[in-house]
Amino acid sequence: MNSKTLDITFDTLQQKPVRLTLPNIKLNIDKELAVAQAENLVKLNILTTPALQVTHAKTAQLIDKTITILF
Repeated sequence: MNSKTLDITFDTLQQKPVRLTLPNIKLNIDKELAVAQAENLVKLNILTTPALQVTHAKTAQLIDKTITILF
């Protein structure tokens, strides 16, 4: 069984990272798609709170994990 997780870290004005983890990714994701969607999240202020103002995406990684069920 394969499982992919997309993990994106954003920078904030307060210098505190905000991490967004999306499990069970079924689509093929490349760098361009990840960058475009992370920029959309920043523009829409979805991750911004009164205490943290997200400024831009800092890193993104796609974690591909294989799980073998033995019994």
